[in-house]
Amino acid sequence: LLEQAMIGPSPNPLILSYLKYAISSQMVSYSSVLTAISKFDDFSRDLCVQALLDIMDMFCDRLSCHGKAEECIGLCRALLSALHWLLRCTAASAERLREGLEAGTPAAGEKQLAMCLQRLEKTLSSTKNRALLHIATGKLKSFARKFINLNEFTTYGSEESTKPASVRALLFDISFLMLCHVAQTYGSEVILSESR
Repeated sequence: LLEQAMIGPSPNPLILSYLKYAISSQMVSYSSVLTAISKFDDFSRDLCVQALLDIMDMFCDRLSCHGKAEECIGLCRALLSALHWLLRCTAASAERLREGLEAGTPAAGEKQLAMCLQRLEKTLSSTKNRALLHIATGKLKSFARKFINLNEFTTYGSEESTKPASVRALLFDISFLMLCHVAQTYGSEVILSESR
C-alpha cells in the first residue's frame, strides 16, 4: 500500500487513509510499515516525505511486539532502518536548505528538516525505543548486564529504614521480571553468558 500511495508527485490520499486505518487497527505490523518507509529514497518529493513522517508519528512512540522472538528482532531492525532513513532524510533536507540559502531563495527544506528533527527527537526520547535499538545493534547482552547489575544492587544497603528496603524490593522485582522476560524471549544464554 505504501508503494502505491507514493506513486506520483504527491501521495494518494485514499490509499494513505487505507494504510493509516490498517496501522491503527494493527492489521499490519509496525515492523513492516517501518521497513516500507525506510525504502523510500526520493527526498525531493516534499509531500510524500511529509506523509511518511506523519505515518511514523502515528506509532513510533508506542512500538510493541507481542509475537515470537524473530518478530521482535524484526521490529528492532526495522526501527534501526527507519532511524537510518530519518537521518538520510534530515541530511537531504539540510542540504536543500543550505542550497536554498546560498541561492537566496526561500528555504525549501526548512519545514521538512524541522519535521525530521521532531520525529528523531520523539522516537529517541522513548526509553523503550532506545532499548529496541540496543537489541538491534547487538547490544542485548550489555542491556541484560545492566539488569543483572540492578538486580545485584538491590541486595546491598542498610536495613535501618523501611522505605529504602521497599524501594530495593521493588527494584529487585522489576529487574528480575525483566531478566525473566529477556531469557524467555531471547534465550537463557543471553543472561547466563553475562552473569559469568
